[in-house]
Amino acid sequence: MDTRVKKKILAFYDSDSTYTERLSRYLGRRNDCIFDVRGFSDHKAFDAFVRDTPIDVLLVSKEAMTQDLDGQSDMVFMLAEDAGERDENHETVYKYRSSAQLIREVMAAYEARKLNCAGDTEYLKAEVIGVYSPVGRCYKSTFAVTLGMMLAERAPSIYLSFEDYPGISSMLPEARDITETGGRDDLSDILYYRRVSKEENGRLFHAVRNSGKLSYLPPVSCPADIRSAKPEELASIAAAMGGSELYRYLILDVGSAVADPLPLLALCGRIFVPGRRDKASESKIAAFQEYLGSIGQDNILRRLEYVSVPTYTQMSEGVDMASVRHSPLGRYMEKHMSELGFS
Repeated sequence: MDTRVKKKILAFYDSDSTYTERLSRYLGRRNDCIFDVRGFSDHKAFDAFVRDTPIDVLLVSKEAMTQDLDGQSDMVFMLAEDAGERDENHETVYKYRSSAQLIREVMAAYEARKLNCAGDTEYLKAEVIGVYSPVGRCYKSTFAVTLGMMLAERAPSIYLSFEDYPGISSMLPEARDITETGGRDDLSDILYYRRVSKEENGRLFHAVRNSGKLSYLPPVSCPADIRSAKPEELASIAAAMGGSELYRYLILDVGSAVADPLPLLALCGRIFVPGRRDKASESKIAAFQEYLGSIGQDNILRRLEYVSVPTYTQMSEGVDMASVRHSPLGRYMEKHMSELGFS
């Protein structure tokens, strides 16, 4: 378990003891929850805890909501009985949605509030791993997704694709717990809304989906959105994800359609460069190295780690990632995870 960050405290109160016990039990089982959760159905015990303990997030039923609570926490949610109910002074979350959807909405709102107050953070809490190559047809994206799946088995991880034709729908099954609110935004939507409003981190975090243990932001639905995106726009999205406390690993799959990959690669502590064992591929990688050296990007140059991915002959036949996980590529990566620096 990653112990770098002390867990924040989330306390919630609802007079329905069955509801409180169920939600507490669910949150206690999640290893990706950034909060130390304390649930109460006894109002006196709740009042005493709130009075004596610094709390980061409060979830409170409507009947127990008072103005005094605003001074006890930076963020107070009202647990709404009806899906359309809103409180003009507080964030609102519908209490009868699934526990997975409820806590995802709370965590997204918490991270968005923090980033909107501080701006895009330069301090990245996640370990940012880039996957980029000037070589085509080298299994770059398959390597990136497989790496993400394996890292997600170790700690909370998220995968971002910056490809114009990502094609990951065949590799990542549909999300199992998409939030009801937040819709089905993808990277195209996120780019648009961040241009018209600088306070769109909430939409960004709500757009995240899951495939098994791996989180991912749905990629662009229109190829032109990647080609026309400013490099700093893409880097800002990556920095927002990497600056949150939700993820231990952030995998950036940087495609050739990105106008300038360097702002994204500059965020990465490590950059894997898949290649092929032929003269043309070696020449392309050498040209990329020479270019980085000529423009003084020695910091990026030092972070490059070259990998030769074994050929997986069935890759073109549309197999899913469950098959890739046990393919020669999957076995190669599992064998070399320690060599790649992942325990």
